[in-house]
Amino acid sequence: SSDLTIPSKALRHAVSRIIEFNQNPLYSDHSRLLRSSFADILNHADNVINQQTRMRQGFYERNHCEILQGNARFVDEHTLALDCPDG
Repeated sequence: SSDLTIPSKALRHAVSRIIEFNQNPLYSDHSRLLRSSFADILNHADNVINQQTRMRQGFYERNHCEILQGNARFVDEHTLALDCPDG
């Protein structure tokens, strides 16, 4: 769904792929079950996040968008406030 953040989408995708693999009849031999630790899933999600960040940064640079670093919050349904570390 489009209302999720990149990290939650990455985690959801990783878990979905593991479940899909384990339920696939081609891999029904129990010795072939895919087992992943939470650390493995977080590592995969981190890789996806880094890839998505690089891709989006490329879009912004090509379109000459200013990139601001900081913590954002919604003021109202049409306004964001950004708290920047440099003021």
